[in-house]
Amino acid sequence: MATLDRRSRFADFLTYWLDEIVEPSERAESTKSNYRDMVNNHISPGLGSHRLVELKHEDLQRFLNRKAADGYSTSTMRTLRSVLRQALNEAVITEKISRNVAETL
Repeated sequence: MATLDRRSRFADFLTYWLDEIVEPSERAESTKSNYRDMVNNHISPGLGSHRLVELKHEDLQRFLNRKAADGYSTSTMRTLRSVLRQALNEAVITEKISRNVAETL
């Protein structure tokens, strides 16, 4: 994978997060699979083109509002919020962004 920097897209960071943080973790295999599905089928297509450093709370809220309007279940919505929070927490830890814009979702 290319080095992540200020020009990196959210999708590139999500790939890093899944491969380097989620996959080697002690999470259940079903959880890892669920996270990968959420990223690949929902988050990357909806938000992946944004630059990581330019991602705003409003972008995430609009994305979640569209998913809710499309009729996704409470469980799916909860998982989407969780994945966004966890991935962006890692971006803060690795100093790619200064704050997690998903904290209050």
